[in-house]
Amino acid sequence: MTSNVAIVPTPDASAPSTAAAASKISEAKESEEKAAHLLYFMVKNHPFVDGNKRSGALAFVWFLKKARRLNIARLTPEALTALTLLVAESNSKDKERMIGLILLLLKK
Repeated sequence: MTSNVAIVPTPDASAPSTAAAASKISEAKESEEKAAHLLYFMVKNHPFVDGNKRSGALAFVWFLKKARRLNIARLTPEALTALTLLVAESNSKDKERMIGLILLLLKK
């Protein structure tokens, strides 16, 4: 009598699974998108009487640092200043374009 038991190899615990790698990529992308939206909305929606651009830039950098997505080689103080001013001066109709630009800057 034969048994219909399939032998399934056990995964190597030291090798990262495809799902885990995809999850990390997804989390990184999600963090960067959240940071981009945070910068955009803090600068454009004026939640404070004064200092919206400074506060938005600080929150953006802080969020990226906490998410371990901050690359200071790409996001220099000059680049952050230019990006923040660009967002501030942009037309509200161009929101998706501004978010896309921020995400392009954050890509490694």
